[in-house]
Amino acid sequence: MKTRAELKQEAKDTLRGRWGTAIGISLLYLIVVSGITMVASFIPVVGGVASVAVSIPLSFGFIGQLIKFSRNEEFGYFDFFTNGFNNFARAWSIFGNTLLKLLGWIIALFGTIIVGIGVIAALAVVGVVTITGNGNSVESIVTAGGIFAVVAILMFVVFYALYIVLIVKSYYYVLTEYIGNDNIDMSAKEVVEKSKELMTGNRWRFFVLSLSFMGWAILASLTCGIGYIWLAPYMEITTIKFYEDIAGISGESITDELIEQ
Repeated sequence: MKTRAELKQEAKDTLRGRWGTAIGISLLYLIVVSGITMVASFIPVVGGVASVAVSIPLSFGFIGQLIKFSRNEEFGYFDFFTNGFNNFARAWSIFGNTLLKLLGWIIALFGTIIVGIGVIAALAVVGVVTITGNGNSVESIVTAGGIFAVVAILMFVVFYALYIVLIVKSYYYVLTEYIGNDNIDMSAKEVVEKSKELMTGNRWRFFVLSLSFMGWAILASLTCGIGYIWLAPYMEITTIKFYEDIAGISGESITDELIEQ
């Protein structure tokens, strides 16, 4: 396995002399996505649904475009659009299968919110009744307030514990779009399973790799987001290098490797 420094250096080598192209690709993608979102915002409900509907395929197409860029393959500046819509159903199928893998944890997370609101509301009512029944005594107020605070803190802890678990679980599937672009003959379910297979034992490594960009992200934020024009391609190409490293490929798809073997 390559080190974090080696992966980032490979990304820099890939971008050297080609930053303009990488930035151009990213800007076009951002402009198109932002334009669609802006237009959709003027159409109540339907516009929002349409915006979400196209965002998944466009993201899929963008990843495929960057993979070609990373491997010095031929591509067009609007490949993210054509590739995305040519694989509209596939992109959504991969997203849907990923969502199914996380659905239990998502339900648990939102269930905690609903239960928490209900419990806290019930405690508030019981507390008011208790305090009123005891003549608004200081002891009753303190007791009711203490119980309320303990339950609120407990629900807060449970919520964030589930949220962290959901994030950790989601790291199994961060490579679905990369694998999906590289292996057009794989079904959506197989793509999702392949991502989990590759990320097993590598989630912490990917987390640390992502965290290593934190300093640059802070600096990019200080430029009102302009710095992300350079940072986004750097991060994405590094992720592609990470994917190729753990998949055991170099500049070719997993399918191509299997054929050669």
